[in-house]
Amino acid sequence: MKHILVIIICICAASCSKNSYEEPIDTSLDQALAAKIDNYMMSGVEKGYAGTILIAKDGKIILSKGYGLANRENNIVNTPDTIFDIGSNAKQFTAAAIMKLVDQKKLSTTDRLEQFFDNVPDDKKYITVHQLLTHTSGFDHGFGGDFDGTTKDQFLKKAFASELIFKPGERSKYSNAGFSVLAAIIENVSSMNYETYLSKNIFKPAGLNHTGYLIPDWADQPFAHQYWHGAIPRGTTVNRYIKDGSVSWNLVGNGGLLATSTDLYNWLEALKTDKILSKTARDQLFNHHAAITTQSDRYYGYGWGVQTGYEGKTLITHNGGNGIYYSGIAWYPEGDVTILFSSNTSTTEWPTYQIHRMIFEPDYKPRAFKAPSHQLVYEYVQSNSIESIAELPEYFKKETGKPIKDQSLLNQVGIAFEEDEQYETSIALFKLNIKLFPDQGNLWESLGEGYLAKGDKVQASTSYQKSLTLAPDKDCFWCANAKRQLATLNSR
Repeated sequence: MKHILVIIICICAASCSKNSYEEPIDTSLDQALAAKIDNYMMSGVEKGYAGTILIAKDGKIILSKGYGLANRENNIVNTPDTIFDIGSNAKQFTAAAIMKLVDQKKLSTTDRLEQFFDNVPDDKKYITVHQLLTHTSGFDHGFGGDFDGTTKDQFLKKAFASELIFKPGERSKYSNAGFSVLAAIIENVSSMNYETYLSKNIFKPAGLNHTGYLIPDWADQPFAHQYWHGAIPRGTTVNRYIKDGSVSWNLVGNGGLLATSTDLYNWLEALKTDKILSKTARDQLFNHHAAITTQSDRYYGYGWGVQTGYEGKTLITHNGGNGIYYSGIAWYPEGDVTILFSSNTSTTEWPTYQIHRMIFEPDYKPRAFKAPSHQLVYEYVQSNSIESIAELPEYFKKETGKPIKDQSLLNQVGIAFEEDEQYETSIALFKLNIKLFPDQGNLWESLGEGYLAKGDKVQASTSYQKSLTLAPDKDCFWCANAKRQLATLNSR
């Protein structure tokens, strides 16, 4: 359905121009490299990029800078102290908490679910902590939305009632749900709230003063606001947590933690020592536990990905995002190179790839930033009349040199206007999209949703019916919603 946004998990990097803040660059070490990367990232700001980047070599920060605006409405720039949602990078902290409990001799990675919870179904009794940590448990990706208010008991009930997608230990598949089960184990074993345990045993000892969900004092703190595709404001996740008074257990343990780039760097520095975890526990975090694919040298550690990077060196990495916020961590222990990235403008993984190459290939010239297509469309529609939407394809081709080929582009921008209750605008975009791609039934379903949001039940019904006449024989992802909406409309 059109309201389900695709979440792309990423690894990444950042930028700024006149709106920027930076800590002093170490002029004695890699000044030329830092300047080259800084110039590259600054070039992205005029293309809509905003975020932070921190790069360290040999235990010294050579670049730590904020780029673009954290809050456009109030003209507040990003800085190294700006707080971002780090998405699935939360998993490394859940894994560290588990290994802290191992160090404290309160559990073992070979312990099974039946040792922590009552009435575990037979197919899940023998799932181990190790299998949860390595995405080999068989649990599906997840069981609900990030902000649907699911409690721990409700989550566990869904998880234990769910059908495993493979036999535990048989293979690996990324699972947010598995890490939320780990969070529940942490609470069970420690007799503490998940965030409280992390705060006392991980965050504070490592010097992470601006990391967490709700425990930190977030009052007057500099948060990066979300701008979908660099254009559409979506507030902050912490405001949603505060409004709800809690964090949904579809998110606890697997995503949505808030942190600064400075905190993330301090975290990596702590992982180089026995400050938080024993060497044995740390080695387990970065071990080649489970192959991610059979095609490449990529493995799951505990809450981390481990692979071969440049010059054959080990690359320890993870990333995360919710479709707008993105966060990436890349660390080469050999040579001690660290790249930390955050973005609040839907920018995903390719800037980090460019930075990797700049670090390891001195003569490499990075690929230029491009303005997001969604931003181009959104700003055109904002600046013109509804009647001018018909001229959008011509404008788009003039600006990009290419026609609109992605049928999701106008749909997603249309959804944004629909969510802002600008129904005439959203319907105009949906209708134009159908004109460009007339045989796509899902676009007619989107138009039906647009009419329904406006309150035009007759046109909504007609659009839903048309979508079903264009449905494929199988794998129709919009048909269930169209049929359900038609049944409701016809019953009135």
